[in-house]
Amino acid sequence: MRAQRLAAACLRPVRVVEAKIAPVTVDEVERLEELSKNEEAAGLREAIVVYHEGRMEAIASISAAIRRSFESIDQI
Repeated sequence: MRAQRLAAACLRPVRVVEAKIAPVTVDEVERLEELSKNEEAAGLREAIVVYHEGRMEAIASISAAIRRSFESIDQI
């Protein structure tokens, strides 16, 4: 539990910036959830790949925002 709390504390600033720059929408979550209910999982794999590609595209913007907050990452 201590390791999980430490990891969560370290990732908090990144998650806060990510939520502002590239929030996950309810529609995205609901679409993946619906696809996961399909017994054949038709389209689920592709939808997951597209979702993660979008998240990866946001990495540069998230990193830039964190770097811009040069004062202290804890203030994000």
